[in-house]
Amino acid sequence: MIGLIVSIFIAIFSGVIWLGVKGGTGVDRYFYSAVLTWLKYSDENARLAALAAAKVASPNAQEDYKGKLIVISTYLRTAEEANSEQIKNAELLFNLYREISSKNWTVEDAKEERKKLFGAEPEYAQALNKFDPSVFAKRYSNNNLSLGKKEKVHVQLLKSLAGEDKMV
Repeated sequence: MIGLIVSIFIAIFSGVIWLGVKGGTGVDRYFYSAVLTWLKYSDENARLAALAAAKVASPNAQEDYKGKLIVISTYLRTAEEANSEQIKNAELLFNLYREISSKNWTVEDAKEERKKLFGAEPEYAQALNKFDPSVFAKRYSNNNLSLGKKEKVHVQLLKSLAGEDKMV
């Protein structure tokens, strides 16, 4: 049952971020990969990576991220058969939305967030400097082997949407 819920969530998330990732920049792919990694593996450093990527991104990209986060969060909260996992993920996404929305980020803010990320997870910080989302797939590549058939299909969909050979 949990596997099915995760599959549905990943499918919803991948559908909503279609435009952001398909034609997106390197920072877009990094941001969405970090968010997916954070939610799927409860990796708090991936949340820091997503926040750092949002602060580095252009104001237009930040607006796009916020829009997608709020849409997904609202959907998960109001889904007819929302369960505790979906509600938890909705709250996490909404909190990330609020963090990104809390102010107009400056270059200095972005530098500070990168330093914070480097202190917590140097590998993610180095990948952010290159806008390389593959760092998340490399970190959790063995976990993909335990996914069910439906989850593998959704992971493959996410890979194709992002234009990446390897993604979470």
